[in-house]
Amino acid sequence: MDFNTWLIFIGVISLLIAFPGPSAILCLSHGLKFGKHRAIATILGGTIASVILMSLSAIGRRA
Repeated sequence: MDFNTWLIFIGVISLLIAFPGPSAILCLSHGLKFGKHRAIATILGGTIASVILMSLSAIGRRA
């Protein structure tokens, strides 16, 4: 990976970390509205979904 690509990658990852996505907002709202147990279930569901999507992406073919 050349230096310019690396800088773009770091910039995009930094923005993704800095701004919460819909899943993080859903977990926060469930925690505030329904309590810790519902928030934990929401977090686990989001984590499982992310792992599945990352796995499918990793085993996919390159075009």
